Amino acid sequence: MRGTAAGHVPPTCPGELEPPPLHAPSASPSTSAAVTPNNETILDCISHGASFGPPRTVNCPAAARAPTRPHTVPAICGIVAAAMQPAPNKPAIFCPECGAPAPFRGAAVSLVCEYCDSTVVRTGVDIKLLGKVSALFDTGSPILLGSKGTHDKRTFEVVGRLQLRHGRGTWNEWFIQFGGDSIGWLADAQGSYSIVTPQDKNAVAEKVPPFNAVELGRPVHLLGNEYVPVERRAASYQGAEGVLPFAAEPGLLFYSVDLRGYRGEFMTLDYGSSGEHRRPTVYAGRAVDITAIGLHPLRKFEGWKP
Repeated sequence: MRGTAAGHVPPTCPGELEPPPLHAPSASPSTSAAVTPNNETILDCISHGASFGPPRTVNCPAAARAPTRPHTVPAICGIVAAAMQPAPNKPAIFCPECGAPAPFRGAAVSLVCEYCDSTVVRTGVDIKLLGKVSALFDTGSPILLGSKGTHDKRTFEVVGRLQLRHGRGTWNEWFIQFGGDSIGWLADAQGSYSIVTPQDKNAVAEKVPPFNAVELGRPVHLLGNEYVPVERRAASYQGAEGVLPFAAEPGLLFYSVDLRGYRGEFMTLDYGSSGEHRRPTVYAGRAVDITAIGLHPLRKFEGWKP
């Protein structure tokens, strides 16, 4: 959650001085809110907990699709409103539940609406609802949506979060996007972090057993290295925010196996919502230090330094 840490006093957001209408092309040059919108300014507003005020009714284009339904979305600051406008020649997408902007990015398939917590799924030009997500459990993670860092000499941005729960607790999987269409995941569990990226699925197809047949502790040879399965779990989908590369439907179980190499390598075999097959999606990478990868901004906690 993009909340404020304990003891932090939210500052006044510069865009609140005179916010433009939510769907206006841009703020008027004569207003005191004429601050050039950029990612750093927006992140400063969000990560430091600026208050965006009470809900207000807006002239929402989605109203044309459901004229009998009032469209009220939370008021947001002028900087964020201006930056949320669609790029030229790109059709705007709106949440079919509340009419707020749904800013899909890249190859993202699903998005959690910031205003009503509905899961919105994009299939081609079609948009549909999957229902509302559960409240995210505060795990004390310092990572924020919009944080940026560098991994293997490539910059990336945190654009989504999937929160999972199983018998041993709750953890976060942060969806990250590198330049172009390259993606990855930043795993975040109890202060330990790792970054993995997708590998050639065909390289392990039919070379690994189904989920229930994986033997923990028994080495396997995959992708040119030897790995040891260390954990096998069926985790439930707890909640999400931002965008994700698949439709994360509340209540689904996700089956996966974690493996470790002898030189710090990390691998996940992702069986998806069914473990009865031998063609899991493969992610490989290594453990990282969030300071070493330059991840910023980070959520602030009193008395804590990364």
